[in-house]
Amino acid sequence: MDGTQAVLVVILVLIVLTAPRAFKTVPGEQRAVIFRLGRFAGVKGPGLVLIIPFIDAVVQVDMTDTQVPVSAQTALTRDGASVTIGLLVTLRVVDPARATLTIGPLEGAVADVAAKALRSTIAASPAEDVASRLDLVSEDVRFRMHEEFREKGVEVSTVEISTVEVARLDRSDPAQS
Repeated sequence: MDGTQAVLVVILVLIVLTAPRAFKTVPGEQRAVIFRLGRFAGVKGPGLVLIIPFIDAVVQVDMTDTQVPVSAQTALTRDGASVTIGLLVTLRVVDPARATLTIGPLEGAVADVAAKALRSTIAASPAEDVASRLDLVSEDVRFRMHEEFREKGVEVSTVEISTVEVARLDRSDPAQS
């Protein structure tokens, strides 16, 4: 075997070994965000997607409705009562490129923004409104989250309150003052 044949055999072996990594199947409810050498190269899918092995990185983004639980947040109301509320946020990615490039890991960003919006809503309301008008609290949190994520390719559809605990401070008890 001469030098040319040896090079051809090596190239053929490399092609055979890397060919399975060149194809990726993207399910119908997902999209593949492609990064070529670390730079955004486009969105592909659903179906069979051709990628360049060892050059392209693929981030799969789920386009279906996703529910993200937000741990209970404690905040003080306008009149000094301590309120603890847990949330369940339902959202959907509408632009996978923007969502991947501007947000990163979606669950962590949603939990952070929901906690911030919930604390702001609680701090602006009296305890009676928070306890009796949970629908307004959840709608206000949903609106604040929608404003935050609107330009980032994520649509917040619902915010459900999963847990509520209101503890009013008793100003006459010196131990709590």
